[in-house]
Amino acid sequence: MSSANNPVEGWQKAKATKMGFRTCVGYFGTDYPWSSGNCFDLDGHRILNFNYENFIELQSRTVISWPVDIMIIENGLALIHDSRILHEWYSQNFCITCCPIRLLPAPQRLKQLREIDSGVREEKEIVMGGGKKTTMVTYHAQLAREMAKLQEKDDDDCGKDEAARQEKTDEQTQPGDAKTQAQK
Repeated sequence: MSSANNPVEGWQKAKATKMGFRTCVGYFGTDYPWSSGNCFDLDGHRILNFNYENFIELQSRTVISWPVDIMIIENGLALIHDSRILHEWYSQNFCITCCPIRLLPAPQRLKQLREIDSGVREEKEIVMGGGKKTTMVTYHAQLAREMAKLQEKDDDDCGKDEAARQEKTDEQTQPGDAKTQAQK
Protein backbone atom coordinates (compact mmCIF):
# COMPACT_ATOMS: atom_id res chain seq x y z
CA MET A 1 0.00 0.00 0.00
CA SER A 2 1.43 3.42 -0.88
CA SER A 3 2.12 6.05 1.79
CA ALA A 4 -0.72 8.20 0.38
CA ASN A 5 -3.19 5.42 1.18
CA ASN A 6 -1.63 4.38 4.49
CA PRO A 7 0.13 7.41 6.01
CA VAL A 8 1.21 5.62 9.20
CA GLU A 9 2.36 2.04 9.40
CA GLY A 10 -0.20 -0.06 11.21
CA TRP A 11 -3.17 2.13 10.35
CA GLN A 12 -5.85 0.32 8.40
CA LYS A 13 -8.05 1.82 5.73
CA ALA A 14 -11.73 0.80 6.00
CA LYS A 15 -15.21 1.70 4.79
CA ALA A 16 -17.65 2.67 7.57
CA THR A 17 -21.28 1.80 6.94
CA LYS A 18 -23.14 2.99 10.04
CA MET A 19 -23.08 5.44 12.92
CA GLY A 20 -23.20 4.21 16.49
CA PHE A 21 -23.15 6.37 19.59
CA ARG A 22 -22.86 10.12 19.76
CA THR A 23 -22.56 12.53 22.63
CA CYS A 24 -25.39 14.96 23.29
CA VAL A 25 -23.73 18.20 24.35
CA GLY A 26 -25.62 21.32 23.25
CA TYR A 27 -23.81 22.98 20.35
CA PHE A 28 -25.53 25.67 18.31
CA GLY A 29 -24.58 27.58 15.21
CA THR A 30 -25.39 28.10 11.57
CA ASP A 31 -22.10 28.69 9.77
CA TYR A 32 -20.46 25.42 8.82
CA PRO A 33 -18.03 23.86 9.32
CA TRP A 34 -18.08 24.12 13.11
CA SER A 35 -14.77 24.07 14.96
CA SER A 36 -16.23 21.91 17.75
CA GLY A 37 -19.19 19.66 18.27
CA ASN A 38 -20.32 16.29 19.53
CA CYS A 39 -18.27 13.10 19.35
CA PHE A 40 -19.54 10.02 17.54
CA ASP A 41 -18.47 6.64 16.29
CA LEU A 42 -18.61 4.88 12.96
CA ASP A 43 -18.73 1.08 12.95
CA GLY A 44 -17.69 1.00 16.61
CA HIS A 45 -14.68 3.30 16.19
CA ARG A 46 -14.63 6.66 17.95
CA ILE A 47 -13.87 9.35 15.38
CA LEU A 48 -11.11 11.67 16.57
CA ASN A 49 -10.84 14.21 13.75
CA PHE A 50 -14.43 15.18 12.98
CA ASN A 51 -17.53 16.29 14.88
CA TYR A 52 -21.04 14.92 14.57
CA GLU A 53 -22.66 18.19 13.48
CA ASN A 54 -20.29 18.63 10.52
CA PHE A 55 -20.74 14.98 9.53
CA ILE A 56 -24.56 15.27 9.52
CA GLU A 57 -24.37 18.58 7.63
CA LEU A 58 -22.25 16.97 4.90
CA GLN A 59 -24.73 14.11 4.65
CA SER A 60 -27.65 16.56 4.36
CA ARG A 61 -25.80 18.39 1.57
CA THR A 62 -25.23 14.99 -0.08
CA VAL A 63 -21.47 15.56 -0.08
CA ILE A 64 -21.03 12.17 1.56
CA SER A 65 -23.11 9.02 1.73
CA TRP A 66 -22.42 5.53 3.03
CA PRO A 67 -19.86 4.04 3.03
CA VAL A 68 -17.44 6.62 4.44
CA ASP A 69 -13.68 6.13 4.21
CA ILE A 70 -11.99 5.91 7.59
CA MET A 71 -8.49 5.11 8.80
CA ILE A 72 -8.46 2.82 11.84
CA ILE A 73 -5.52 3.88 13.98
CA GLU A 74 -6.07 1.28 16.68
CA ASN A 75 -8.83 -0.86 18.12
CA GLY A 76 -11.86 1.38 18.69
CA LEU A 77 -10.29 4.62 17.34
CA ALA A 78 -10.38 5.98 13.82
CA LEU A 79 -10.08 9.07 11.64
CA ILE A 80 -12.35 10.01 8.79
CA HIS A 81 -10.16 10.03 5.69
CA ASP A 82 -12.53 10.55 2.77
CA SER A 83 -11.53 12.40 -0.40
CA ARG A 84 -15.11 13.65 -0.94
CA ILE A 85 -14.75 15.96 2.07
CA LEU A 86 -12.97 19.29 1.69
CA HIS A 87 -9.99 19.81 3.99
CA GLU A 88 -11.57 22.68 5.96
CA TRP A 89 -14.29 20.34 7.30
CA TYR A 90 -11.74 18.19 9.14
CA SER A 91 -10.87 19.11 12.72
CA GLN A 92 -7.35 20.47 12.94
CA ASN A 93 -6.84 18.75 16.31
CA PHE A 94 -7.86 15.38 17.67
CA CYS A 95 -10.82 15.35 20.06
CA ILE A 96 -9.27 15.96 23.48
CA THR A 97 -12.18 14.23 25.18
CA CYS A 98 -12.14 10.99 23.20
CA CYS A 99 -8.51 10.65 22.25
CA PRO A 100 -6.11 8.80 24.55
CA ILE A 101 -3.18 10.99 25.64
CA ARG A 102 -0.58 8.85 23.85
CA LEU A 103 -2.13 9.66 20.44
CA LEU A 104 -2.37 13.44 20.81
CA PRO A 105 0.08 15.91 19.30
CA ALA A 106 2.39 17.33 22.00
CA PRO A 107 0.52 20.63 22.75
CA GLN A 108 -2.79 18.80 23.15
CA ARG A 109 -1.12 16.04 25.17
CA LEU A 110 0.37 18.52 27.62
CA LYS A 111 -2.99 20.29 28.06
CA GLN A 112 -4.67 16.96 28.78
CA LEU A 113 -1.99 16.00 31.32
CA ARG A 114 -2.51 19.33 33.12
CA GLU A 115 -6.24 18.61 33.22
CA ILE A 116 -5.59 15.18 34.76
CA ASP A 117 -3.16 16.66 37.31
CA SER A 118 -5.72 19.30 38.32
CA GLY A 119 -8.60 16.82 38.59
CA VAL A 120 -10.60 18.28 35.69
CA ARG A 121 -10.17 15.08 33.67
CA GLU A 122 -10.17 11.44 34.71
CA GLU A 123 -9.29 8.49 32.50
CA LYS A 124 -9.95 4.84 33.24
CA GLU A 125 -9.41 1.85 30.98
CA ILE A 126 -12.51 -0.35 30.85
CA VAL A 127 -13.40 -3.63 29.14
CA MET A 128 -16.56 -3.52 27.09
CA GLY A 129 -18.69 -6.37 25.77
CA GLY A 130 -16.72 -8.87 23.76
CA GLY A 131 -13.53 -8.02 25.68
CA LYS A 132 -12.93 -4.81 23.74
CA LYS A 133 -10.82 -2.37 25.80
CA THR A 134 -11.42 1.35 25.68
CA THR A 135 -10.67 4.42 27.76
CA MET A 136 -13.54 6.00 29.67
CA VAL A 137 -13.03 9.74 30.07
CA THR A 138 -14.80 11.85 32.67
CA TYR A 139 -14.49 15.59 32.13
CA HIS A 140 -15.51 17.72 35.11
CA ALA A 141 -16.80 20.80 33.28
CA GLN A 142 -17.84 22.65 36.44
CA LEU A 143 -14.35 22.29 37.92
CA ALA A 144 -12.85 23.46 34.61
CA ARG A 145 -15.08 26.56 34.66
CA GLU A 146 -14.13 27.32 38.27
CA MET A 147 -10.43 26.97 37.45
CA ALA A 148 -10.84 29.25 34.43
CA LYS A 149 -12.51 31.88 36.63
CA LEU A 150 -9.64 31.66 39.14
CA GLN A 151 -7.12 32.05 36.32
CA GLU A 152 -9.06 35.04 34.98
CA LYS A 153 -9.08 36.58 38.48
CA ASP A 154 -5.31 35.98 38.79
CA ASP A 155 -4.78 37.60 35.40
CA ASP A 156 -6.91 40.60 36.46
CA ASP A 157 -4.99 40.88 39.75
CA CYS A 158 -1.68 40.77 37.87
CA GLY A 159 -2.94 43.52 35.57
CA LYS A 160 -3.99 45.63 38.57
CA ASP A 161 -0.61 45.09 40.26
CA GLU A 162 1.19 46.13 37.07
CA ALA A 163 -1.03 49.22 36.71
CA ALA A 164 -0.33 50.20 40.34
CA ARG A 165 3.44 49.76 39.80
CA GLN A 166 3.29 51.88 36.67
CA GLU A 167 1.25 54.57 38.45
CA LYS A 168 3.79 54.64 41.29
CA THR A 169 6.65 54.93 38.78
CA ASP A 170 4.83 57.73 36.97
CA GLU A 171 4.30 59.61 40.26
CA GLN A 172 8.00 59.32 41.08
CA THR A 173 9.12 60.80 37.77
CA GLN A 174 6.72 63.71 37.20
CA PRO A 175 8.14 66.68 35.21
CA GLY A 176 9.78 69.16 37.56
CA ASP A 177 10.54 66.40 40.02
CA ALA A 178 14.05 66.68 41.52
CA LYS A 179 15.00 63.19 40.29
CA THR A 180 13.85 64.01 36.77
CA GLN A 181 15.69 67.35 36.80
CA ALA A 182 18.87 65.70 38.07
CA GLN A 183 18.72 63.14 35.22
CA LYS A 184 18.60 65.93 32.59
